[in-house]
Amino acid sequence: MNVVAYRSVAVEPFDDSTVTTLAEQSASKNEKLEITGYLYFDSGQFFQYIEGTEESVKALYHSIASDTRHKITHKIEFSGQAEQIFPNWRMWNVKAGWPNQDLQHLETKLKSLLDMACAQRLTEIEFAKSLQAVNSQINLI
Repeated sequence: MNVVAYRSVAVEPFDDSTVTTLAEQSASKNEKLEITGYLYFDSGQFFQYIEGTEESVKALYHSIASDTRHKITHKIEFSGQAEQIFPNWRMWNVKAGWPNQDLQHLETKLKSLLDMACAQRLTEIEFAKSLQAVNSQINLI
């Protein structure tokens, strides 16, 4: 399995409805490509985690990177993951500020991880390990 995780900044306004529609459209496309993952959006910033075959992930990321509605600020890519962590999530929309206490805790961790990555205080390997730890916790919810 290949994995791409990226952070981007919206260059046009997004509201919850727009992000929900985006996640639903992504889920439909991802099912055809056999890609899974999640999309997180808060305060004009996106974080997306996608996993699947090398060919599918690269094709999808190319499409995502070409989307003019956002600008990618940080990307990490790694391969060799034995299996999909989120085999049933075609594109789960992780909503900021959810009342679920577990999600709030993970949201805080994810924001911190992204801030450190964007400030380049993490190496690519440290980011990948930290991301895998967060993903393991998200998968338990």
